[in-house]
Amino acid sequence: MCPVTDRRRTCRGPVQRPLNKMADNSVSAFMEQRVVMKFLVNEGVKPADIYRRLQAQYSDETLRRSKTYEWCKCFKDGRKSVSDDPGRVGSQPTAVIPVNIQRVECLILDNRRITCREIARETNLSVGTVNTIIHENLHFAFL
Repeated sequence: MCPVTDRRRTCRGPVQRPLNKMADNSVSAFMEQRVVMKFLVNEGVKPADIYRRLQAQYSDETLRRSKTYEWCKCFKDGRKSVSDDPGRVGSQPTAVIPVNIQRVECLILDNRRITCREIARETNLSVGTVNTIIHENLHFAFL
């Protein structure tokens, strides 16, 4: 029975359709690709072929070629887990902290005509960090 139409299917050859994304979206596209890579590595498929197949299936959401090769090497070397190593989820922000947010806010409230570069110079933060604080933390539209 087809779960979508509640009808019986008749097989008339292979059906080409996109990989069904996880129904509840609890697993990211990258995690799905790792599972596929692990399976294909265990089947003996070369990393170049795996990358080509992932591109055909996931198009814009495909992992970078270098990451695909890295994961394939890890799985070939015996890695079992498809999840990220603990503590390697990404770098934690070290400059966007409450103290710096408060310093930037005080500078803006004291002088509404101050520029991002001036704030960066006075707080010893990068201009990008200052922009992040202004727009994502303080929710100021213009500066």
